Amino acid sequence: MMEWTEERINVIRRMAADDRSASEIALAIGDGCTRNMVIGKARRSKIALSPPKQAAERRRSPRRKSKRKLWAEIIHSVNPTSTPFLPPFPLEDEPLTTTKPVPLMRLEADQCHYIVTDDKPWLYCGQPIGDSGTPYCSRHYKNMHAQQGERR
Repeated sequence: MMEWTEERINVIRRMAADDRSASEIALAIGDGCTRNMVIGKARRSKIALSPPKQAAERRRSPRRKSKRKLWAEIIHSVNPTSTPFLPPFPLEDEPLTTTKPVPLMRLEADQCHYIVTDDKPWLYCGQPIGDSGTPYCSRHYKNMHAQQGERR
């Protein structure tokens, strides 16, 4: 086990003043001294070490947009009057009756439960489901099963 002598503590003070990293200080001290030992002793002795260079250089990358938002922007840029919550690909030749998205508290049992927004509060399709026995309108039911088939 290594002992912390005044000489070693002075090495930490001197090299920290020269903006040396904890790893470099540990190498200079030698005798099995590690980076973490230097950081711990510097902290207990109230010696300010320079922050790691990687942390200062590292920048947070911007968040990527979801595919749904990207498609909504593309569709809206091509046709500004289009509604952004429609799926980005055509499904069957079934006519789409446009209804406004419905919040959960106003959603009835006979309306489509397909979520059409990415952000909270989630909004649901709200189209009538008919007698299909599923919680989705026929358009979203086909959409979900088409996506399942692609994964297999």
